[in-house]
Amino acid sequence: MRTREIAGPSRYMVHNLDTTELARLTESLAGQTGRRVYVANEAASRVLRSLPHIARAAEALPVFVPPVDIRSDRYDLGSNTWQEASVDQTGGFRFFTKPVRYAATTPAGWRLTDNRIAKALAACSERQPFIAYEPDTETLVCRLGARLPGLYERAAVLCSGELPVDRQNGTVTYAHVPERIAAGLWARLSSAS
Repeated sequence: MRTREIAGPSRYMVHNLDTTELARLTESLAGQTGRRVYVANEAASRVLRSLPHIARAAEALPVFVPPVDIRSDRYDLGSNTWQEASVDQTGGFRFFTKPVRYAATTPAGWRLTDNRIAKALAACSERQPFIAYEPDTETLVCRLGARLPGLYERAAVLCSGELPVDRQNGTVTYAHVPERIAAGLWARLSSAS
């Protein structure tokens, strides 16, 4: 598969080539394009291996003190919406400060997050699944508005080189994600740490 970038190099994704075939292909591409060719073997697996469990990653985030007398919304995973709530509950929160701030409760206390991490931590603390997987189509699925956080999403996207797709049914899908990558993401986003 070839993807032409607007402000970057073209990408080619190839699968199931041995090292000799891959070397021939890179030489051929370099000869045809007149440019250097770089190979990233198992990029998704390498990114995934570097990722900690989401709860462990949260421990490294800045400590947060919830503001007083400011409206706060708690992320409700069941409805996939933010709902007004007091900060004496656990989960992911949005605070209507200027600018809007996101934070989550963790075993180590409040942590400042972005909206994706707040939602993922909310799912983790509520022991609810954050992602689903369709093995027949190798499709990873999240709720629309609750996409994978940062590098967790990067691991899924590197599998195919395709951006996630917003579906009409209120989900976001990541294409051609092998089961081992989906299982690794599940393990890092689930409630068991």
